Amino acid sequence: MLSLILQLVLYALIAFFAPRFIPGIRIRDSATAITVAILFVIVNLILGWLVGLLLNIALFPVILCSLGLFAIVVPVLVNAIVLKVVDGLMTSFDLAGWTPAIILGILFGLANALAHTIR
Repeated sequence: MLSLILQLVLYALIAFFAPRFIPGIRIRDSATAITVAILFVIVNLILGWLVGLLLNIALFPVILCSLGLFAIVVPVLVNAIVLKVVDGLMTSFDLAGWTPAIILGILFGLANALAHTIR
């Protein structure tokens, strides 16, 4: 439970401060950042596993040829796809293209790793 709360706080902080450093991300206010964090967790819970499974199946030859190194990219792509879904659900959150979504996906992945390391 503490890990989930820590994840939500880290996601909200990243979502709030990311538009100041990453062009192409627009967030209206701090309430939007909290909503993005909550929706990201919910959508990731519902769709993240399916998207990850489909990406692992589709990218299996690439993962195999790279001796598994490309498997590092799959969670980032899952996060980016989930963030684009959240972008579609909210009008006060905007990702202008895939590049900001991938960068934000990397940051959310690092926050996830940090939250699981601390618990």
